[in-house]
Amino acid sequence: MNMEEGLRSNQPSVRDADLAKQFLDEEYRRTWAEDYLDTTLALQIAALRRQREWNQTELARRAGTVQSAVSRMEDVGYGAHSIRVLKQLAAALGLTLRVSFEEFGTLIKESGSFTEAGLARQSFGADPYVAGLLAAQGLTQPAEPMIERADDAGTPISASIQSDNEQLTFECTGAAGS
Repeated sequence: MNMEEGLRSNQPSVRDADLAKQFLDEEYRRTWAEDYLDTTLALQIAALRRQREWNQTELARRAGTVQSAVSRMEDVGYGAHSIRVLKQLAAALGLTLRVSFEEFGTLIKESGSFTEAGLARQSFGADPYVAGLLAAQGLTQPAEPMIERADDAGTPISASIQSDNEQLTFECTGAAGS
């Protein structure tokens, strides 16, 4: 890409300019922003679940909720997302939740390049940036996925496997691992 093309790509699109003009109406601006938030949350939850090749029941199990709650969270018309439940979903997906206040211009720019691929996120164990930071210190991330099940008495058991220079470490917590 030459300098002229780079400059053109940073210029606002006609769509962005039109949306900014519509944003002069405060009610329209607020409603659009709320709808955009609800839509992006719902679509990202669904995209992250599909990225991990889980169904709604599996995500619900890992998040400590029920399938119908995940279904509601993936509905673009649902606007009652709670921070507590979003944190549960983030933990189940191996992610963190970030909530921030944004300028309307950020939403205009972001919405113009909205794609499902842009919603994907790597869980902690697959995060390449963290892997690089740890590798520089001679450390490794825990392998994905985490294995979770319950023993015969219903006591939760968690196990993780970590590879460190071809030596495997198996750690088990819960009644059966005690």
